[in-house]
Amino acid sequence: MKPFFLALSILSRIPVPCKLYDGVNEASRATRYFPIVGVLLGLLIGACTYGLSLVFPVFPLAVLIVILMAGISGAFHLDGWADCADGFLSSRPREKVLEIMKDSRIGAMGTLALIFMVLLKVSLLVELVEKLDVLSLSFAVLLSVLAGRCALIWHMKLTNVLGDGLGRSFWNQSLSALFISLFVFGLGIYFLLPLFLMKSLVIQLLISFVWSFYCRAKISGGTGDTLGASCELAEAGFFLGLLI
Repeated sequence: MKPFFLALSILSRIPVPCKLYDGVNEASRATRYFPIVGVLLGLLIGACTYGLSLVFPVFPLAVLIVILMAGISGAFHLDGWADCADGFLSSRPREKVLEIMKDSRIGAMGTLALIFMVLLKVSLLVELVEKLDVLSLSFAVLLSVLAGRCALIWHMKLTNVLGDGLGRSFWNQSLSALFISLFVFGLGIYFLLPLFLMKSLVIQLLISFVWSFYCRAKISGGTGDTLGASCELAEAGFFLGLLI
């Protein structure tokens, strides 16, 4: 169970009972549990969505859902999204891009990227709240959270790791982790939103492929920041796919 709790500590701000990190091999094994953690986090946020939808009107509900999705991970993935925007949109050489991404400060491009991502998610959720019943909306939020955590594994499989940051410690390119993520994500859609199965798989894999290809073209690989960005893109992409 130790790799599972380590995965939970990596992907969320939920406290775990003890010190879990014992090295790269331990962290790499924890990656296989990312989809399971995604299911649990999705269930938690989906249940909150169900309760909040009984109290709040459309727009405040959409904002609260986005806050919950960001808060469960301490906005960790949004930070990666902002860092990628600062680096990739700086029009600098590869080495300088990586240096900018390591900087803890957020620049103008990163700030704009954060604003646009939050606005996109809120606007998509407003549309979904108006089109779906309460239970279907809760399932959609659950699957969006799951898609984001599975996208981490897909991004690792499609890119090679760069640098020596946190991302390297749990970067796992094994086929077993990939198959587990595809199985859990496909199974979740099959039971919760069966009519959306094939379209969702295609959309999510396409988003991961395009983002990974872009990262390889810009910096010749991936980092912890590009992993965070892949999660944000997958969550927003899932909501967008539901509306197509």
